[in-house]
Amino acid sequence: MYESPDQPAEIIVVGTAHISEQSIHEVRRTIEAERPDVVAVELDLGRYQGLTHPEQQSASIKDILSSGRLYQFLVHWLLAHVQNQLGSEVGVKPGSEMLSAIEVAGSVGASIALVDRDINVTIARFWAKMRLIEKLKMLVALLGIPTSDEEIDLEDITNDDVISQLVSELRQFSPTAARVLVDERDAYLAGNLLTLRGKVVAVVGAGHKEGIKHYLDHPELIPPLEELNVVPKRRVTLRSHTL
Repeated sequence: MYESPDQPAEIIVVGTAHISEQSIHEVRRTIEAERPDVVAVELDLGRYQGLTHPEQQSASIKDILSSGRLYQFLVHWLLAHVQNQLGSEVGVKPGSEMLSAIEVAGSVGASIALVDRDINVTIARFWAKMRLIEKLKMLVALLGIPTSDEEIDLEDITNDDVISQLVSELRQFSPTAARVLVDERDAYLAGNLLTLRGKVVAVVGAGHKEGIKHYLDHPELIPPLEELNVVPKRRVTLRSHTL
């Protein structure tokens, strides 16, 4: 629980696994016990609509190709594919804990706050900042996941030590990915949480819990959120050579 003398919000952060039945129960128990004014979820408007009204998603391959954002579709599809595959092993659809949070919020009279950055901005920043070698390593790793023999203990997936280890491995594998997917979003999530009032239960992925705690304790370290929404342009430098 976090309270700031400058912000009247009381913030309770629940770290979840997006494909864990245990997380669904923890989310329900926490919201029902705390009866908050606001339930904040790690979603943007697009993902919220996708979860609550999946039948309305109509983006086609043709639309994506014509927009020049094929890389966004590719990265998004690969990440979703991995989550769906893991979720099918335990019979839990990815995002079920967020849907549960939204449902229980309604039952206790709490409002919903969408506090995550637009997924398209995140992927665009992620792709623009990554070095070529990081992109290749990521694609190879993601495509190789379905055939991996390594077992994942889903019961321990929200354990702090396990999460710390996973984030540490991501930093070694791709420092850029860790900064954009984890650190920037920790700051973005915390910054949005600090704008809320009353008692807040924040439902976020377990990998963001410690980072959010750090920024809530040190809000002066949160950069302006508009800076985190800027998609950097890749610059191509042409060098002239004299023969």
